[in-house]
Amino acid sequence: NTDLNALYRYDSFNWVALAAGFGIVGTTDSAGSPTFYATVKAAYDAGQGSVKLYSDITESVSRVIQMKNGRDIDLNGFTYTYSATDGSNMFETLDQNCTFRIINGRLLRTGGLVASTLLKLDKTQTQIDIINVYAENTNGICLNTKASVFNGFSSSFIGNASMSNTFTSPAKVNGGTYVNKNSTGNQSLGGNHIQNAVFRVVGGRNFGGASIINKCEFYSETNAALNFSNSTVMNSYMKSVSGSATQNGINTTMLNCFAISSTGVVASASQPNVKIIKSTLITSSSSACLQNIEFVEDCNITMNGVGVGILNSNKVLKIVNNIIKINFGS
Repeated sequence: NTDLNALYRYDSFNWVALAAGFGIVGTTDSAGSPTFYATVKAAYDAGQGSVKLYSDITESVSRVIQMKNGRDIDLNGFTYTYSATDGSNMFETLDQNCTFRIINGRLLRTGGLVASTLLKLDKTQTQIDIINVYAENTNGICLNTKASVFNGFSSSFIGNASMSNTFTSPAKVNGGTYVNKNSTGNQSLGGNHIQNAVFRVVGGRNFGGASIINKCEFYSETNAALNFSNSTVMNSYMKSVSGSATQNGINTTMLNCFAISSTGVVASASQPNVKIIKSTLITSSSSACLQNIEFVEDCNITMNGVGVGILNSNKVLKIVNNIIKINFGS
């Protein structure tokens, strides 16, 4: 087609762009001209600009993509499946101080060993954007990242191994839903500021090490929804079905939060300087709603089980201006 400067094919009914429907991956060459490859890795390694998918792609042999500075991948609404039956990673980084993004589609790592990682981005990077992407590793780790800024808006990261989603000392994490389906695994969080994110585990705990956690949600089926220390958690929701909603380490503050546990303690602490302020705390535990929390102020505390509202064995205890409702306990 000389008007559009593009190749077309006839599908027995219509003339359609050659790039549509053959599993072709597009990019540009050094002169800026469109070029097409059969695999995502070939397009990414050979091209100069962004990579764009034009159909679903499945690659069953080891083709690890090493992410480069300024090189983006647009999944274009399609699914990229990597099904090599080994421990290879789907994406990884060798260089540092890079900025790159993956957007708009699905990433599936299937058939790999437990050691495989879908997004092993553990070298120090400037900024990583994974936007509007569903990413799942059916056997191993989904995300292991070390970036100053990580944006996961409208994306889901699902893994099936211990520490399925790990952040190492980021300055900021924005958005995303992070799920660990492994019944014994945990998620690890760290850094300065985590906001607008959702964390779910089946049998493990969500570990929080960020200085500020704001507008987040934490869920666990059988353990602590959030285990954290040296942190302030604000405007967040924590729920555990049978464990503690939170396990508070040294120097922690919960401010304007909602925490609930079906059968466990809502908040417990074994370290000093733990504060809960302006929060709603609900449990049906047979022991206590709060245990060994030193400072409780302006909170609504509800005990629906046969336990007590506040149980404390520490010498330091300050309870100020709270509402404590006991339905069956004492």
